[in-house]
Amino acid sequence: MKSIKILILLIVFCRISFHSYSQLNVDAGNDTSFCRPADTIYLGENARIENAVEKVQIAWECELNIGSHIFTASDLLSDTTILTPYFIDYPISPEWITFTLHVTDSVGDYAKDSIKVRFSNFAYSLYEYHFDIHQGDSIQFDGQDYIAGGVPPLNIVWTPSYGLSDSTILAAWAKPDTSTSYYQVAIDSVGCISLPNLVYVINIIPAKIQEIFLTSFFKQQGTKLVFNNIQKKKVFLSVYSINGELVYTEQTNNNFCDLARILEFPGIYICSIAIDNRNYSLKFIKN
Repeated sequence: MKSIKILILLIVFCRISFHSYSQLNVDAGNDTSFCRPADTIYLGENARIENAVEKVQIAWECELNIGSHIFTASDLLSDTTILTPYFIDYPISPEWITFTLHVTDSVGDYAKDSIKVRFSNFAYSLYEYHFDIHQGDSIQFDGQDYIAGGVPPLNIVWTPSYGLSDSTILAAWAKPDTSTSYYQVAIDSVGCISLPNLVYVINIIPAKIQEIFLTSFFKQQGTKLVFNNIQKKKVFLSVYSINGELVYTEQTNNNFCDLARILEFPGIYICSIAIDNRNYSLKFIKN
């Protein structure tokens, strides 16, 4: 019986001695920037509690002023009494929010630590532009950014890079061979990446090289392109190089066009005429 009492006293003494030489320590983790959207974002995933005598009491605390309203930890967290609650609400702005972790163990020891967090939220413009261009032509983007927010500064790129002079500049030139949709993607200063935001849809009109000789409608006559337009209807004339690049366009009510005078270099060209919703093509040779 005496030996049992001595054993109990030793256990109590060891616990008291351990508690006397061990200090409750709390580490809330490193300051963190969170990217949105995300499925679930947790606070305190890297938090540590050391030298605590079970059972511990936990309390997260914060105060966030937005306008005239004050938000507390219970407004933002699923549970302020557990070590790793998840966020149920987020501020839109990227300013730092300070959360303080309070810990009290079963013998009354207390410690606290703080962590700063912020959220990267992107905003997207709803503008969407559609352009029809001929194969071989190009178009320049307007140089505007259509994504905002995040943690500034933002680095905005175009995707895909296909057909672009430089996908890293806003005012890039686009010259795709096939119809292409171009999106902006933003990367902010903490590495968060936005969703792709559709801005330009470029539809390519193929320059079909057809050697169709319609002498009843139009033909080459010396240096001129002559066509049957006695009624002086509106004629849309387009001239392409043999590679399909648009080199000249004109709208006229005449019945001829002096192409040899207009075209700069000798070679073979494809002339396309649209009149009364009908299209005609002809090969034109400039010597």
